[in-house]
Amino acid sequence: MDYEHCRKILRKYFSNITYIDDKFDTDLVETGKEIVSKDIVPDDMPLDVEIGPDFVPVGEGDGASADTFAQTGKTEQELSAIALMNTLQKLNKGKLSSINLMPVIYDETVSDQFIVEKTMEANLTVIDWDLGHGKTALPIIKDMLDQAARLKVVVVYTKGYPEARKSAEEIFDKIEYIKDEKQVMCFQYTNQSKSLVFIVDKQYLNIENILDEVEEIFIQKNGIMPVAVLEISDKLQEKSGDIFGAFCKPFEDAYFMQMFYSEIMDNEISNCLSDFIIRKIYSDIHVEKVLGKELLTSKKNTLIGILESSDSDYKIQGCINQLQNGMSGNNANLLRLQGQLEKDIYRTVVGNLRKNQEISWNKIIQSFKPLYKQLKKQRESEKLEEIFGDKGAEFKGALGEIYKKISDGISKEVDAEIDNYKKEVMPLFLQTLISQKDFLKSLPELVENLKFHKYENVDLGSYLRDGIGLESYKKSNFLMDKIHFGDILYDVDANEYLLCITPPCDAFRPQKTDYNYTFIRGKEVGTDRIKEVHKENVHITVYPLKHQKVESEKRVSYIEWKLFDVVTIDLGAKAQYKEICEYKRDYRLDEIYTRQIANKLISHFSRAGVDEIFIKNERNLVSVFT
Repeated sequence: MDYEHCRKILRKYFSNITYIDDKFDTDLVETGKEIVSKDIVPDDMPLDVEIGPDFVPVGEGDGASADTFAQTGKTEQELSAIALMNTLQKLNKGKLSSINLMPVIYDETVSDQFIVEKTMEANLTVIDWDLGHGKTALPIIKDMLDQAARLKVVVVYTKGYPEARKSAEEIFDKIEYIKDEKQVMCFQYTNQSKSLVFIVDKQYLNIENILDEVEEIFIQKNGIMPVAVLEISDKLQEKSGDIFGAFCKPFEDAYFMQMFYSEIMDNEISNCLSDFIIRKIYSDIHVEKVLGKELLTSKKNTLIGILESSDSDYKIQGCINQLQNGMSGNNANLLRLQGQLEKDIYRTVVGNLRKNQEISWNKIIQSFKPLYKQLKKQRESEKLEEIFGDKGAEFKGALGEIYKKISDGISKEVDAEIDNYKKEVMPLFLQTLISQKDFLKSLPELVENLKFHKYENVDLGSYLRDGIGLESYKKSNFLMDKIHFGDILYDVDANEYLLCITPPCDAFRPQKTDYNYTFIRGKEVGTDRIKEVHKENVHITVYPLKHQKVESEKRVSYIEWKLFDVVTIDLGAKAQYKEICEYKRDYRLDEIYTRQIANKLISHFSRAGVDEIFIKNERNLVSVFT
């Protein structure tokens, strides 16, 4: 099976199942209580526990059936209870021994909030759409998803599939369809990140099939990388004893003494503990290498599928058009030229990839060699025709040296374009082709996740205004931990950005520097500045904009920090204090990146000076004395 390691992690994550119905025996457990069983495994278990002719209840001899019980006068609840007990026993003997099933009984005395709490406890919930007593499940599920931050899968099964499907469209106002078929639909409720909701005909899926379906859709929809997050979480639980033990007494006392002698303030202890524990986790827990291989395999399979599909020409041309909209300059010209070439080039690529049975960067570049050859041939033909026209071979031979120079010049020019194509255009082309979405719009999220910590409240004044009129001794406590090393303050109208480089300890306790904060001044620049050779006193940061004029538009900007333009703001001075309150603050740049800029600043100011004016080298030195 494809992506076995990835599926194994997903299967483990979703093996904790809450199963809610109204048909269990109330004499067996109290209403609203769970029936907990360990190591329960489904063996073609239907979603709804029904008693059929093959049913063999616990404690009965061979051949017992539902009719037998009917003849003994047992009630439907009693039959349902026996069916449940039989199911639990069968699960213990099945092949999926890792699954833990928690049945929960529903009747009219059970509150919606209780069901919400039970569904929030499980990663996967299986629930009957018609809970009885005039209650349906979907409004409760929506309420649960509105509250849950945890990744969830909910399977709602029903005999009335069309009615339940229509109900889902009415109750969940924001739906992204993933699968929509005659007997099963799957969607994401867009108010709740990445969780899945299934509505299925009760005869369509059993629990094992549900898990297979969840794994398949999760991988297709969300990819392999999110599974790495689940693996880290799972390993953290597995190693919780070791990690827990590493921080226990007497270590706690030693760590407390270290913080005490470091003069760490009370309200800073929480952050110190967080950083310390995260470093321990980082050093001990890693994603398995096989998951990385499966990530690469998934992208290879996607690319092969696209190249081998009947509409590959259409998809490739669409990818080129999309990239052209996001590129400018030479790269866009290369793409336009590529778009004009015969589609046979791509068929050659597919053929080479099939023969090689492997997709690596070198193989892909090698497969596109025909494109490069055609590019060079086309360019030479155009240039030579422009110069020599239709002159005969004898005439061209007489000018062989000139002809060779022109040909060599064209070769160098095309080689440079090809090199640019390999480094810039081809990676974007392949990734956009694989993603089949607007890949270019993902750049702000990539930058934000890698380098920035986000502030929910961007108004810096909301944190600081109450401290304007405070006396010095009160201001020291008020300003503590308000502005941080790496904070980026901005004024959009003035195109001014300020990066805080005050050391973390001084930023935390500003009274140590008499309330003076140090910033590097920057401004937003165009993309043309990225490709320039920068002076050693300039640094450019890719910045994910949150303050765009159109909210739905996501883009990055480029902030040019001028390392010689250092600004000090004195929050002990009332006028400057009021001034800083007018700035916005979306992000704090990660400490590692901030230190890189700060180190570059120190390097700039610690330079020895200029070139010697009079003595350039040893020979000049000798000439001074002769």
